[in-house]
Formats: sequence, structure tokens, C-alpha cells
Amino acid sequence: MVITDLPGVGESRDRDAEYEALYRDILPELDLVLWLIKADDRALSVDEYFWRHILQCGHQQVLFVVTQADKTEPCHEWDMAGIQPSPAQAQNIREKTEAVFRLFRPVHPVVARFERIGPHRLGSGYAGQCAHDSASRPCRQSPDDPPAGRAAHGICPRSGP
Repeated sequence: MVITDLPGVGESRDRDAEYEALYRDILPELDLVLWLIKADDRALSVDEYFWRHILQCGHQQVLFVVTQADKTEPCHEWDMAGIQPSPAQAQNIREKTEAVFRLFRPVHPVVARFERIGPHRLGSGYAGQCAHDSASRPCRQSPDDPPAGRAAHGICPRSGP
């Protein structure tokens, strides 16, 4: 299995044009696309453009993942010991996943992720284990990968015949 991390969109118009060409080139080779959206990000117009004009066109294996759920407001209520959201955060996370589903209308459900990376750090790079339609080849993030420096959009390419 090979996991490829492509650059996230929304950096600049020039970069988005460059990334659009890159995405169009590589998407046909992929079994599954993880499209990552930060829980506290409300600016989704670039994501929506890429969905409507690039991803949605014939590529059904897209899983939208709401990441960094631990940063959902009220972020000071996050239960660090139990590694879980407060009731208010849980409600806001539900609302975010529902809003993403309404906006993009994906084939698969939208999932929210937060995960403990080390003894004192929370991270939410990839979805950890992603749902593949056949559920036959799960994708896993390496536990050695640090949470910092991840692009906004991860892509899980084909792992064989």
C-alpha cells in the first residue's frame, strides 16, 4: 500500500491552478481519496470548487474527514485526560459534519477525527483508518508520522490489482 500526501488547496490562485493540474493527473490512479477539512475552518469555497470540478467528476471513492476536532469551540472544554469532546463540542462537531455533508453531498458519510499521537500531544493528520467501500484494504497513518506539517488533503492511492 502506498499513501500519497498531496498539497492542500487554498494557498493562492496560482498554486490552486498548479494543484488542479496535479490532482487531475493523479486522481485516476487512486482507489480512495481522503479529503480533509479542519473542524474550525469555515472557508470552504476552494474545497467546494475542487469537489465540484475535479473530484466529483467520476471519482466515487472520496471520504470527507473533519480533522482537528479537538480545536472545536469551546476548545477550552476538551477533555485531555479522556481524549474526548465536551457535550458542547460534540454538538458542534456533529453540526460541522452535517454541514460538510449538506455542502458536498458525498457518497460516503462524513467522519470526524481526533487522535492521541504521543503521551501529551493530540493530532489529527489522516483519518487513521479510513473506510474503503469494500473495507478490504484499510489505510493507516504511520504512528511515527508527526501531526505537524500535514497538507490539508490526504490521498490514499491504489495498492495493487
